[in-house]
Amino acid sequence: MMQLYSLAGFNLPLIALFLSGAQCGGYSGQTISSRESQVHISTKAGVNMDAPPRVIFSLTTIPKRIPKVKAVLDAIVEKQSRPPDAVFLAVPPNTRLPAWLETYNLTTSRPGVLRVIVMEEDYGPASKLLATVAELPEASARDIVIYGDDDVIYGRNVVAEHEKAQRDSSEPTAFG
Repeated sequence: MMQLYSLAGFNLPLIALFLSGAQCGGYSGQTISSRESQVHISTKAGVNMDAPPRVIFSLTTIPKRIPKVKAVLDAIVEKQSRPPDAVFLAVPPNTRLPAWLETYNLTTSRPGVLRVIVMEEDYGPASKLLATVAELPEASARDIVIYGDDDVIYGRNVVAEHEKAQRDSSEPTAFG
């Protein structure tokens, strides 16, 4: 059975701090609290710069779209030339998960890569980022979070291209 995660609600300013701190290196080892969640931000000074970055793909869906999200997950989990290290799928509170989603990690060639996050409060499309921030308590400045949509079948190089773009950038950059 898939392990489910809960997300306590938190305020939007946390996102601005996380993005400016983790991506721009403007904060040094701070712990930022928000209601019940904490995010620890590391800067390059405390990070092994020789280690490859951890790549996380994050998306959200709503109950009526869950039947169609399997193809999206398969494209991200199974078919990438550079597979993500983790995939986070955020769903609203009280979402009933279908059997295929509860057992996804048992049937995939990459067991354990998918985390379904059952949120305590629904933040709509922002959930794909808010849920990931809450699930990465020790995020590193080198971590790359790619967030996507639940209705797009991604090409096999989307993760590799995002990672390369980050690696080739001479300064912290956001790509859309």
